[in-house]
Amino acid sequence: MGVKMTEAYHIDLKDNIDLKEASEFNSPLTHKLLCENPQCRARLKYVPSYLKGEEPNIIFVSDYFGLVSSDKGNDEDGDASDWKNAPKNHVDSCRYNTIGQVKIIARESEGLIQSISAEGYEFRLHLLSKALNNISSISSDIFEGDLTSNKIGTVYKRDTGKLSAYLSTAKKILILRSEMDEHEDLSKHVIISYNGKKIYWSNFYFETEDYSKCFYRLQNHQHPVCTYGEVKKIFPPDGNVRFTKVQLKALTESQNDEQIITVVRLYVKNAQWIDGLGENMKVLAFGFMKTKENYVKEKNITWLNIEVRIDQKKQIHFFS
Repeated sequence: MGVKMTEAYHIDLKDNIDLKEASEFNSPLTHKLLCENPQCRARLKYVPSYLKGEEPNIIFVSDYFGLVSSDKGNDEDGDASDWKNAPKNHVDSCRYNTIGQVKIIARESEGLIQSISAEGYEFRLHLLSKALNNISSISSDIFEGDLTSNKIGTVYKRDTGKLSAYLSTAKKILILRSEMDEHEDLSKHVIISYNGKKIYWSNFYFETEDYSKCFYRLQNHQHPVCTYGEVKKIFPPDGNVRFTKVQLKALTESQNDEQIITVVRLYVKNAQWIDGLGENMKVLAFGFMKTKENYVKEKNITWLNIEVRIDQKKQIHFFS
């Protein structure tokens, strides 16, 4: 149970190596790897970068060091007893241990993430929902012109301390989710509840290949969700639009002779929050999202649009 790592300890070198060293052509440093934490030294493997999906929805996945899922090593691991005898999981105190990270996040969550068993936690999404609603009139229809209006909207009285804590916690847990070595890992320990009902992670956290599922989920359910994808283009504010628009790379699918394109757009209130963000970088955003469907008859294309207003810096996070 662990997150993707950028450094590992090499048994023969008796020193840490980084991804650049491991990724070099025919590098001898891709085996006999352990966790770089001296108090842990869990058994690791090097996973090269790869392309996921099919045209036109190919996504680049960066290389990383991760836990070995089986007892069997590679031929290059040889008879390295230090590697074979190393633990298969990170120790509880290691910062790369999933449940250890969840425990740390939960302690500072102001009740957003609550312990329900020894290694089980509940992500109380209804509390995050209330916090997001209390930012401003975030529930207004962004397709009806509020992005171009100078009207701020109704401002609600709020507990700024808890609001900040809830947003910080949500961001931390979602970043952890995006860094998981195995996607099922986090769902084993953190369940999502919303007003007494369980929500599967697959109905809350959506990567590019899940965008159309996200669209249809939002058609029938009103709760915050999270999207994760790559930036296609950034549009600065102009005379008509007062938000910075970040458009993510779309999901393109075919149904009979019709093309269906699902695209996510983020409307960021303060451009300084995304200073340093560029094309092809990965972005994670969460909040209440709105949908709109458009059919272009001449081209036989259906556009499924997902849009979210980013009213707080903690609603967005980006990776290089």
